[in-house]
Amino acid sequence: MVKMMTALDSNIVEFRIDGTITQEEYDRIATAFEEKIAKHGKVRMLKDVGTFQGFSNLNFGKAIQFSLNHMKDIEKAAVVSDLDWTGPMIKAMKPLIGMEVRQFKRSEIEEARAWLRTDPMFEAAPSISSPGTNTKPGFSWHEDEAGVIELEILGHITKADIQLATSKLREAFSRHEKIRLIEIIRHFEGMDPSAVWEDLKLIRDVGKFGHVAVVSDRGWVHGFSRIMDAIFSAEIRVFKLNDIEQARTWIHDASPQGS
Repeated sequence: MVKMMTALDSNIVEFRIDGTITQEEYDRIATAFEEKIAKHGKVRMLKDVGTFQGFSNLNFGKAIQFSLNHMKDIEKAAVVSDLDWTGPMIKAMKPLIGMEVRQFKRSEIEEARAWLRTDPMFEAAPSISSPGTNTKPGFSWHEDEAGVIELEILGHITKADIQLATSKLREAFSRHEKIRLIEIIRHFEGMDPSAVWEDLKLIRDVGKFGHVAVVSDRGWVHGFSRIMDAIFSAEIRVFKLNDIEQARTWIHDASPQGS
């Protein structure tokens, strides 16, 4: 369930999320949100997340495009939640979004509302880019004959990195009915803003993944994987770096035909 609350004379929009978000709810909220932008030009957003249990029949490509189109229309955003994964995810995404974002506990919701009413102190974050002399790839790739791919993040991810990875994945899709993926995150150092949309294009191929093992000690990875689990039809599990061999065993023992 998602609800939108707003006052007629205010550019502050509040969203209340509990449980599952349906396509019908998303469409209704999206229309009301665009009407608010049309009236005020820029809006400030409070997202109150009680529980989150994924999406129901949502057109993810359309939803992602809507978010990207309107990111520039949001001056500042407050995320109010006691869930343990929202804070680390905000920290990871901050370099990629053009707004000031702060995290608050649910007991601090009035403080969040007061912060949204203050003038923004935000200065646009600089674009993240790899040093011009750095030609090292942002990931390593290994694929075996059974359709098991092991992809390791090595540092900063550029648009070229994402395009190369996407090309390799599409070649693998042509050879195997289902792909089993191990993604190892040891040294993630951010992603170029131009790479984000390239990465999201893989949403159209979500049905081609059977099992995904994410291996990382970073706290935000667990929260992000929960969202991906709601999008992908694949079975997704998260492992600590010390458990990488366990992740490999799980992936190799999984059925090539998927869940």
